[in-house]
Amino acid sequence: MRPLHLYGRDSDLSDTISGLLAQEGPEPPSQRRIAARLRTSPGTLAHEYGNRAGMLRRAAAVVAGDHDHDWYERARLAADRGGGLAALLPRTSEEWQHEVTWRTWCTVAVGRPAVAMALAAGHIGERRAVGGVLDIRSGGLEETAGHHAALVDLATAALVGLITRGTAPDVDTPWSPAGAAGQRLPGAEHLSLLARLEEQVREEVAS
Repeated sequence: MRPLHLYGRDSDLSDTISGLLAQEGPEPPSQRRIAARLRTSPGTLAHEYGNRAGMLRRAAAVVAGDHDHDWYERARLAADRGGGLAALLPRTSEEWQHEVTWRTWCTVAVGRPAVAMALAAGHIGERRAVGGVLDIRSGGLEETAGHHAALVDLATAALVGLITRGTAPDVDTPWSPAGAAGQRLPGAEHLSLLARLEEQVREEVAS
């Protein structure tokens, strides 16, 4: 959930574009479409943001901040409860819907470097959360040097892959909001993979 002090014009813009993407698919809406949903004029938006590219960049920065905060909160709860990587998986419908929004924006970023750069903070937040959990579980991952960073990258990729699998619509069905929010939860074999990754990290740290 977004902290209250981060609500404002940019967050309104971001929520509006995210809502349109959820309804209509991952092709960014036109400036007129955005203005109509915000109940303002295209000229007003152009005065504040310049053009659609500027709107997408500013909106993406809000989404990235939301993503970073969401993963931070999950990592904090994992630390409080002594959970491992599996504790970073989305649990609530709100968390899953956020992940659907995030994956949609990652699709929007393809071929749009400014949007991709704006989303970078969210990707960094994912890795930071994974690294924090592994550090707690292994008893000092951050204090070790060298190739252990690669294990954090591997664990982050595995976890993000599982979440992406859960948010992606079935390839055999047309895109729809309901399909995008399919929420196919990871099975026992996937949770076992996360546990094996944690064990590998502990072994590497101990060696």
